[in-house]
Amino acid sequence: MEEGVIRNVDAPATSRLINGALLSAARWIAHAEDPEATSRIAVESFVVLVLGLLRTSSTMPPEADPHLRGTVL
Repeated sequence: MEEGVIRNVDAPATSRLINGALLSAARWIAHAEDPEATSRIAVESFVVLVLGLLRTSSTMPPEADPHLRGTVL
């Protein structure tokens, strides 16, 4: 937030929500009939979710943002 990369949000609340989403996704994947396919779906959706935190998410494609280089969508 200090560098202006992500929106101004409450960091502890946001980290708890992200942690909860990841825990839920891990359980979903672990109990899925096809964990590999479920993992791909979960990761793709999670990336879209957290991109919403970026100030540039609505104006810049992920491959153009140096903070997202190497991110698999």
